[in-house]
Amino acid sequence: MRLCAALALVLVALITATVKVTTRPRRHAPPPPEVAEPAPLPPAQHTREDPLPPPLRAVPRMARPPLPTAKIAGTLHRPDDVDETPVIRVRPTGSARWDTRGDATDSTFVVGDLVAGQRYDVDFGGARLRTVKLIGIVAPAADLDVRMEARAVVSVAVGFPRGERCPVNRIMARRDGADEWTGDLVPDRRDCRFEFRAPVSSGHITIAVEEDIAHLEADIVIPEHGDPDPVCLNPPCRANPLEGQANLHVVLAGAGAGSPIHAVIVPVGDETLRFECESSIETCYVDALPPGQTFSIAASGRDCGGGPVTATLVEGDNLVSIPCIPAPLPIAAVPDPSPPDLDL
Repeated sequence: MRLCAALALVLVALITATVKVTTRPRRHAPPPPEVAEPAPLPPAQHTREDPLPPPLRAVPRMARPPLPTAKIAGTLHRPDDVDETPVIRVRPTGSARWDTRGDATDSTFVVGDLVAGQRYDVDFGGARLRTVKLIGIVAPAADLDVRMEARAVVSVAVGFPRGERCPVNRIMARRDGADEWTGDLVPDRRDCRFEFRAPVSSGHITIAVEEDIAHLEADIVIPEHGDPDPVCLNPPCRANPLEGQANLHVVLAGAGAGSPIHAVIVPVGDETLRFECESSIETCYVDALPPGQTFSIAASGRDCGGGPVTATLVEGDNLVSIPCIPAPLPIAAVPDPSPPDLDL
């Protein structure tokens, strides 16, 4: 009985100890230590026994072979009345830039250094030649036939009163859409009839005539072939514009065959206006003078001169002969007498 009691006491003590152990507060584990990043390794030190690796070499590029070149050539026909070598321009079809020029002779043309298989536009033109275009010519090409035409001739007449002089000082032309004029197209004409090459191959142009008292303009259509109809500004334009005018023929009499002449014709009472004529022989002409006007005329030639003489001109031709008076011979200079010798 005592043994059972002792075992019972031991069992109770063990249960009590177990309960105490299980009811103890839980302890928190400490946080893990921070892990430091490893320091960077120092750069490798090369020694003479450990040389640097050789640098990489670039792979050489293989040169491309040059592209084969081609030509565009053919026969060139130019108008007989235009002595001008055309300008030839070439560009790849579709390009806006003309960057290649060709060579032309009297009857042939050639354009070189082109890319075989490429399409090209070829342009032929000149100041007095109409423009000819070849579109989409594949290089190489030979035996082409190009025929060129002269630019149109524009004929302009300006009407003025009978017996008076042509009042035109200048003729200009302007292309359609251009801002600037091309001036001084033709020389002075007594009959006010003017002709000049059109500034374009075809299309609209504007011509302007500057007179002493007026500025006249007209629009003209230049056809693709042939010349436009003549234009009359300030009508009427008479069939004989010089009708009613006076023409003066000045002769220097006694000057001798082959003597040149220079004559000055000044209206009496108006010295601000003067006319002149000269020639390599002893006669010269002045056209389109007003009839009924009195002029003072003087002339000079080789070693002689004459005038002035006065003459009132009539309609048509007038002949005025002026005697040529030889120029006086220069007086020879007489040397001063030498001083007498003085006896010392």
